[in-house]
Formats: sequence, C-alpha cells, structure tokens
Amino acid sequence: MKVRLPIKKIILMWLLVFVIGLAAVVLSFFNLFFLTPFGSSQIIVLVVYTLILVLILFLSINGYYYEINKKDITVCKFGKKYSYFYSDIIYIDEEQSMKSKTLCFVTKYGHVKYLTFDKEGKIFDAVKVKCHNLKTLEEVKRLFPGVKI
Repeated sequence: MKVRLPIKKIILMWLLVFVIGLAAVVLSFFNLFFLTPFGSSQIIVLVVYTLILVLILFLSINGYYYEINKKDITVCKFGKKYSYFYSDIIYIDEEQSMKSKTLCFVTKYGHVKYLTFDKEGKIFDAVKVKCHNLKTLEEVKRLFPGVKI
C-alpha cells in the first residue's frame, strides 16, 4: 500500500528552505541587489530562484512516499528505496512518536530512524502491529549505550 506524506508539511519545510535560500541568494549577489537600482536583472535572478524551488517542491511532493508491505516499510525518496524490515526493529518510542508525529525507532543494528507520519498515521499502526522483536528502552540502552533516543 502506497502512503504519501501530508502536502502541508512538505510545503512548510520548503517554505523555510525558500526563505533561508533567498537570503543567501540576495547576499551572494550583494552588488546587484544593494548597489544598483532595482531592475530587470534582479527580477530575473528572483524568478529563476523561485522557479527552481517550485520545481524542487513539486518533485518532493511526488517523489517521497512510503510503501507498507507484509515484511517491511519501504521509504521511496526520489527513486531510491530504503527498506526497514519489521523483524529488524527492536524499539519504538511511542510517546515521542505520538507527540512529534514522527515515527522514531531503533533497528537491531543500533541505528535510530525517524519517519514523518502520513495523515492517518498508517505507518505507525503498521509498525506497532507487525513488529514482534520489540525490547524495552533499558534493554536497548544496554545493547547500544551510545544510542540517543
């Protein structure tokens, strides 16, 4: 089953990137923006920057999704696929996940992973139901003392 991220979250994230990037573009073209009268060259720079980020936003909305399968959750990011098998997940931080709407889990290799919830929270429900190798927080910290959860 294919599950997409909420468009609102993606747009808010890219809006922040847009504002920070705009400041960097204006500062990198300091002479153009502050030492010459406003004209067509400034407009061209701003339009090109905006079009590039709108294209990236469109690709982000269409190129980032989750696939919930029988044995794993696959994260598809712009053509690359990352699979997280339910049997590899040993800890789910349910409290933090519900609070931040971001699935936080630890794999049997000691890697902490974060996956943003979809609108209905289907990935969280799938992981809770299908993970059978779950350990307590104390066991995970004993196995992997350097892991920060």
